[in-house]
Amino acid sequence: MINFGRGTILLLGTVASWNCYAVDYFLDPKFSASQRYDSNLRMLIKPEQYNLISVFGPGIDAGYRRENSELKTNFTWNQMLYDNQSDLNFDERLFNLNYQRNLQQFKFDLAGSYNSQSSLTTEPELSGTRFITRTKQIRRNNLNISPTATYDFDERNNVSLNYLYNKTTYGKHANNSLSDYDYQQVTGTYGYLYSERDKFTASLSGSQYKMPMQKQNALIESSQASTTETFQLGWQHSFTEQLIASLSGGIRHTQSESTQRRGQYFVKANNTGQIFLIPASEFTTKTDGFGQVFNGYVQKNFERAMLNLGASQQLSPTTQGQQQQTQLTFSSSYSLSERWTTGINGNYSIYDLPDQNNSSLKRTYYSVSPTINWKWTQEINLGFSYTYRQQKYDSENVIREGDIVQLQFNYQPQINRQVK
Repeated sequence: MINFGRGTILLLGTVASWNCYAVDYFLDPKFSASQRYDSNLRMLIKPEQYNLISVFGPGIDAGYRRENSELKTNFTWNQMLYDNQSDLNFDERLFNLNYQRNLQQFKFDLAGSYNSQSSLTTEPELSGTRFITRTKQIRRNNLNISPTATYDFDERNNVSLNYLYNKTTYGKHANNSLSDYDYQQVTGTYGYLYSERDKFTASLSGSQYKMPMQKQNALIESSQASTTETFQLGWQHSFTEQLIASLSGGIRHTQSESTQRRGQYFVKANNTGQIFLIPASEFTTKTDGFGQVFNGYVQKNFERAMLNLGASQQLSPTTQGQQQQTQLTFSSSYSLSERWTTGINGNYSIYDLPDQNNSSLKRTYYSVSPTINWKWTQEINLGFSYTYRQQKYDSENVIREGDIVQLQFNYQPQINRQVK
């Protein structure tokens, strides 16, 4: 006679209870294609030319849903064809993952992505006896991982802990403005539901930005590093079921360090003809300062329309260092019928690198984009959009402008899902 121990019985019970839940698996192929006209691809003062860009993107959505967990993954492969500038042709590979798990008072979320995308830049190229600049495609690989754990003490109080890791690398290039970097951030948040209409939050976060030592030219190498601590308070209020407002704000403290190494080189004095040796050197610059962060929005839903207004100021990592973006946004949509929808989006942004005091990189950008979409069938959607863009650097007295016209086609067949 076989004797089952208590641990074995508990394990079998757990497996049995796991298998008793129905699991909904899905595997949905999709396909998208677009044709785009861009009058100023890189937002230059004098555009080199206009571009016609065709994009073909097969993809697949896969995952599962069960009673207390869900997994969604997506992979898309975009083939970008520059119809009148074939040397810019490029293929992009995009992968995204999202996992959720609910266990009574505990909730776990995991978001991740790995995207291999294009990054347009200009590089010097020898033409005859002189150097000229040409637009080139550089591959940018970006890895993002962001787990979040939330615990509900009761119906009113909860805490959450979030970790974010971002690593960005570039392919071989000669442009000294594209640098690899790592970014990490940890955020703890406390939420309190004051009433059915009001919720308050308090969050504390710390982040670290690192750009390793990289060559800027034949003589100079440089690196950057910074740490930031941020404290924010937030409030969300539901005036009605259709009108919601949210506002959060706080203060940040940033310490930055920039190091520049210069190799030794020779110079010739014009007057005497003597040659001097400039020895190798290393300079380190440190900054320590405070700034503000805020985020707010108002959302209004109507029977057939939606309106959203937002404003924010945040610090985020870029290839040139920590960038501060102050932004105003506007978006709206309106359902003309069951198949036709229209909308308009607007954006006004100010970009700055506050820890570098480099006014030549500070710029103002705004865009406006009306759209119209037609749900041709349950599987096919068509979209048409126009975008006007304008950008101005503080160090320049000229405005850079561009227009984009795009026709979008999306196809996702309806597939029966498997339930076990």
